[in-house]
Amino acid sequence: MSDQDQKRPYSSKVVDGVEKAAARAMLHAVGFDASDFKRAQVGIASTWSNLTPCNMHINTLAEAAAEGVASANAKPVTFNTITVSDGISMLPGHALLPGVPGGDRRLHRNGGSGPGL
Repeated sequence: MSDQDQKRPYSSKVVDGVEKAAARAMLHAVGFDASDFKRAQVGIASTWSNLTPCNMHINTLAEAAAEGVASANAKPVTFNTITVSDGISMLPGHALLPGVPGGDRRLHRNGGSGPGL
């Protein structure tokens, strides 16, 4: 393993070599340049959504994280992940029911009318 690969053990597996030309082409299409492939890629998961007021600001935090990654000479790669809105997923009469599977189990176990597991 080269010194460069030791600094980017995961990123090199994704973009280095002739066999990874398709991956590099896709990343070029979303704004990567040749120098980005020499840097470690750091994923930034963001739960940003314009669906909930709780998550409207998350993209600002993801952008700040990306700036920090870039300042460390790595390539930030921001991607979205799921967002659950308690306000939307609440069932009538069950104020602030947690929007997680555990909440469904508690609701069902307690005789509620919601989707139990």
